[in-house]
Amino acid sequence: GHDVFITYNDIKDMNHAIEEINGMVIGGQQVIAYPKHKNNNNSSCVMQDKNMDGSQSTDEPQLPPPMYSGEKIIPEKYAACKRVPKIPNKGIPRDYASTRIDDENVVPLICEMLGELMRLQIRNKDDKNARARRRLVMGFREVARGIRSHKIKMIIMANNLDEYGAIDSKLQDILDMAKEDNLPVIFEMNKRKIGKALGKTIKVGIVGIQNADGAHEPFKKLKKLMGAY
Repeated sequence: GHDVFITYNDIKDMNHAIEEINGMVIGGQQVIAYPKHKNNNNSSCVMQDKNMDGSQSTDEPQLPPPMYSGEKIIPEKYAACKRVPKIPNKGIPRDYASTRIDDENVVPLICEMLGELMRLQIRNKDDKNARARRRLVMGFREVARGIRSHKIKMIIMANNLDEYGAIDSKLQDILDMAKEDNLPVIFEMNKRKIGKALGKTIKVGIVGIQNADGAHEPFKKLKKLMGAY
C-alpha cells in the first residue's frame, strides 16, 4: 500500500478535496483521505488505500488523523481525550449540580440576563475594543481563562453535561477555581435552555459573565438569591 500526499495552501480547498476523495474506490482499493499538518504552515491531504474487506493494505501501524479546532491542530494529548466516546446525558441533572436555588424567579432572571448581555455583545461586535469589553464568554477554555484573569463575575453551568473524562476534568477545574475566588455558580438550566436563552440553536454547557452592564438588575437579583445558599 502507498500514502499519497497532496499539499494545499488553503485549508478550505484541502477540506473540500478530502470530502470528494474519501471513500472512492480505485483499482479495487478504497481510498481513505485525511488532513496532515505541516511545519511550513501548508496542509496536506493524505490518501491511503484500503482493501475492500475493510483492512488496511499496509502492515505499518496507522496513527489517528489529527483533530482541528478551526484551522489550528489540536495537540494529540487533548485529541486523544476527545476521541473517547461520550456518555450522553438524557437531561437528568448530575451530582455536581446538586446545589439548586429554590425560587421560581431564578430561571426567568437568568434568561433575561443572558439574552440582554448577548444582544449587547452582538451589537458591539464591530467595536475595535469589543473583545476587551466582552460581557460574556462561552466554553470551558474561555471561562477558565476568564477566572484566572479575575474577569469572571458569575458562572452559569448546565446541570446535564455529558459524562466524559475530558469534560469532567475541566468541569472540576472550573468548580475548584470558582470556589477559590468565591464566584457564584448557577446550575438551574440544562444545555438546551442556556443555548436558547442566548438566542442560539445549539446547546451551550457553560457561560461566564464578565461584565453585567445593561443587565445589572437581573444580575444583582441572582447574586442576592445565591447569597441565601
